[in-house]
Amino acid sequence: MLKKLIAAAVLLLLAWLMIRETAAFYLLNGAYFWFAIFTLGLYLLPFITPLYHVALPLLKRDNRKWVALILLVVSLLSGVAILKYNLPYTYTDEGGVGKAAVNQFSRWLGIGSAGVLTVIDAIYLSHDWQLSLRPEAIRQGVKIIVTNIGSKHSITQRRENPKLVKRYLIWLNCCLPYILLISGEIILYLVPSSVTWALQILWVYVTGILCLCVQGISYLRVRSYLQGLKIKRQLAIIFSTIIILFIAAWLFWLLAIKSIAATGFLAACLWFLTLVIGPYIVLPLLSGLAVRRLKKSARNH
Repeated sequence: MLKKLIAAAVLLLLAWLMIRETAAFYLLNGAYFWFAIFTLGLYLLPFITPLYHVALPLLKRDNRKWVALILLVVSLLSGVAILKYNLPYTYTDEGGVGKAAVNQFSRWLGIGSAGVLTVIDAIYLSHDWQLSLRPEAIRQGVKIIVTNIGSKHSITQRRENPKLVKRYLIWLNCCLPYILLISGEIILYLVPSSVTWALQILWVYVTGILCLCVQGISYLRVRSYLQGLKIKRQLAIIFSTIIILFIAAWLFWLLAIKSIAATGFLAACLWFLTLVIGPYIVLPLLSGLAVRRLKKSARNH
């Protein structure tokens, strides 16, 4: 138990070093804090989530793997975010008048902490989640999903294929958004341009739209395998809600163009909910819980 407490203390220290830099650059810098206000606190999630590192040594294996996966993504993105901030100063007020010099030693300490946490999260994940990442296993999973999408069988007939269901939930609903997001952000970071910063922001929404399309179409083709599972109804509700909110966002945006400026803020909030919260948070969490229930059901049988 003493070793676990020491490990938790070390992880808490590393998480604090990382959070201190991300908050200095993307929360307390200039007018960034208004994002937290406009999103009703949702913007604070990336700064709070790393604190859960303290629980990794204390959690049981079945409960820890999904926490480790989320923390792995947050740590990696936080490290990239600190790395790509290359201004020698931060703004101390919303108007961009006051400036404070960036402590480069603290910045690189935050980057190092994020790197160490990413490695630790990957170690926990590989130990707890026995998911094969070999190229042949990935190709097999993608082939099964693509074959099913192109199948002409009735989608109302009940069929059973636990492996297909798990691969759909894990690879398309959990992994695909973050794979596209991280790869795109890295490419944009390595290819400097005068509009790179705008593309990096828009890429989150572009990836969200792409993932929702792929996930929605795949759901229509694999839902026959989800008969009798709680996740089928949950996914139907989520996709239906996302469509309704997306249409409402467009309507509010059209009203904003017609000089009703207040509706522009509502449109931005709805787009954030549909294109960011939906594919990056809600769908991965529900799919992860569904995979956990499937594994428990398989063990009971």
